[in-house]
Amino acid sequence: MLNDPVLLNDWHVVAYGPDLREGKPVPVRLLEEDIVLWRVGDKIHAWRDLCLHRGTRLSLGRVENGALICPYHGWT
Repeated sequence: MLNDPVLLNDWHVVAYGPDLREGKPVPVRLLEEDIVLWRVGDKIHAWRDLCLHRGTRLSLGRVENGALICPYHGWT
């Protein structure tokens, strides 16, 4: 992870909102971190693109009922 307090406390564009489709996780990379984005209605969510259980990329999973589901075990 990048350790620059100026960059870490700023806003960064990682995607164009209208391009994020509901139910489709999107992987992005920001400041040396892998992040997954997903849309639920008019809200866009972001999380670290990593399942802490097995290290799988959450962006390979799916979204159901607003929850991001890990492709490995199906944890939400």
